[in-house]
Amino acid sequence: MTKPGPGPLFSGELGELQRRAMAESIPIIPPDAARFLETLLLITAPGKILEIGCAVGFSACLCAVTLPRARITTIDRYEIMLDAARENFQKMGVSDRVTLLEGEAVGVLEIMCASPAPPVYDFIFMDAGKAQYINMIPLCARLCRAGGVILADDCFQGGDIFKARGEVPRRRRTTHSRMRAFLAYINGNGLKSTLLPIGDGLALIYKEGTL
Repeated sequence: MTKPGPGPLFSGELGELQRRAMAESIPIIPPDAARFLETLLLITAPGKILEIGCAVGFSACLCAVTLPRARITTIDRYEIMLDAARENFQKMGVSDRVTLLEGEAVGVLEIMCASPAPPVYDFIFMDAGKAQYINMIPLCARLCRAGGVILADDCFQGGDIFKARGEVPRRRRTTHSRMRAFLAYINGNGLKSTLLPIGDGLALIYKEGTL
């Protein structure tokens, strides 16, 4: 989640939510990445979507509006964000199709994976703490169906990812190392991926296997 990139804003209630979040500096997916997400959803037409990092619910609303038959599960750890998201889901008329889970993302994913019958998703959108991506991705891969898609936001880290560790400010080196490990993971382990220069970098990931 970064400063807005180029690209048209949405119209209607979704656009109003987008503009309000941007005006209040609430971290939502930037406009160009949001348009890519919309297009990717239309192409893949997932029925079950998992979002990691709800914030005020903009991306979940985008998923629900783009795919009226889809069911969305979204995770966030901050009650203040979840309260705002619930209000926005109600305003958008999508509350009946969005399930909110409160808690730290890795912990929630571990509980889901440990279930006797873990849920399986067609599409997973990762947009939470970037330093935790390396811990999330094995769990997300287990929850994603074979032939499914995972999209991860903010993978360029403002350009840091292309720098040597010594060139990155000390306070960002842990995230830098973990993001490098994440990018290495998604090019193996039953996954194929490509990086896209949209927003602050999107990783488009495909889980190999039979549909």
